[in-house]
Amino acid sequence: MRSVVWVGLVACLALYPSLARAEWKFSGYTQIRFNLWDDAVDDDSFDARRARLKVEGPVFDDTTSFKIQFDLAGLDDDHGEVELKDLLLTRKLGPDTKGALGFQSVPFGYEVPTSSSKRLPLERSEVARRFFPGERAIGAWFMYHPKPDGKFRPQVDVGYTNGMSKWFDADAAGDEDTHSPAWFIRAQVPITGSTGVAGVSFMGASRERDVAGVDTDFGSENVFGAHVRYDSDFGLNFQGEYFDGEILNEDTHGWLAMLEYELPQAPWVLFYRYDTCDRASKAIDYDRHTVGAAWELSKNERITVQGEFIDGYKYAATSVDNFGVQYQIRY
Repeated sequence: MRSVVWVGLVACLALYPSLARAEWKFSGYTQIRFNLWDDAVDDDSFDARRARLKVEGPVFDDTTSFKIQFDLAGLDDDHGEVELKDLLLTRKLGPDTKGALGFQSVPFGYEVPTSSSKRLPLERSEVARRFFPGERAIGAWFMYHPKPDGKFRPQVDVGYTNGMSKWFDADAAGDEDTHSPAWFIRAQVPITGSTGVAGVSFMGASRERDVAGVDTDFGSENVFGAHVRYDSDFGLNFQGEYFDGEILNEDTHGWLAMLEYELPQAPWVLFYRYDTCDRASKAIDYDRHTVGAAWELSKNERITVQGEFIDGYKYAATSVDNFGVQYQIRY
């Protein structure tokens, strides 16, 4: 990943003449968190969970745009690394279509590509994290996003990639993917009377791993998903997702359901999420209840407090409770 970061920096330098002339947008957010665990984990600590910096804007004209995003949160740990999160060139192909090349969040379901600055629970569901570690891949993308005009026209995203970027990180045994092309497709439609959507997604991947120095075929990794997000006009919102497929040839499935309630005339949002994940080789299912509240201090500031009640923590036959509080600022 370090080499990819260098590629991003070189791209910034190459596009500097355009950046100097065009209207570019600089943005980002920082999340500072404190976690309080029960005795089963005993790892109470502060954490700079995310520190994102993003630059995006047109390249020479309005038909092509460039986006690059880094996470600087790793600078506070022993490794001191900067992590690339986005590196994308996008070109308009028509009134409703775009093509893109580069590194970005994969278009699967609702939660996976949603920014962590917008999500209310502090982390993604466990089933999304297991199927799509890191949420990102590099490849070619096609997007058909028609403007809402009252007609039934689904949004469609298609991508062909190298596979999830985290597949190429070595695990504890030193094994990592060597060749893992993956297709992505997502189709979704707006829900009438809501800013929400409903849709289905699919990822099909063929994975090879370097196991003790030997390229080994691990077969296909196919994942099907269905999602719905409904935002009502009286402050009660719902999100639900289902995932089913394989991880390294092991049957895996899970789902999540979340309710949000925006208090009337008050800067508070209450939320509850249940998420579960079952992988065939693990005897313990992962089940988690998350309940919390988000206080919108201002347009760009949020304080979130939440409690988590987890069964099957890190595949162990144990229950774990966690309390977290996080301050987020967007800039």
